[in-house]
Amino acid sequence: MPESTPRQEVIRGLANTSGENICNMVMAGTSSKLKRRQNKVEREASGKMERETEEQNGKGSISY
Repeated sequence: MPESTPRQEVIRGLANTSGENICNMVMAGTSSKLKRRQNKVEREASGKMERETEEQNGKGSISY
């Protein structure tokens, strides 16, 4: 293999690492976004379930 210049070394290093690293960064970013969205959906769903249960039990927001 011929002697490589520092620039070629940098490029080779980037080629070796960046694909995997970028993929991991993208996956981490999207998974955290998805987690936030899922948590929000779960919170809304659980809140809705609690309200429905309270209404069925007669402890809803209706005050006599």
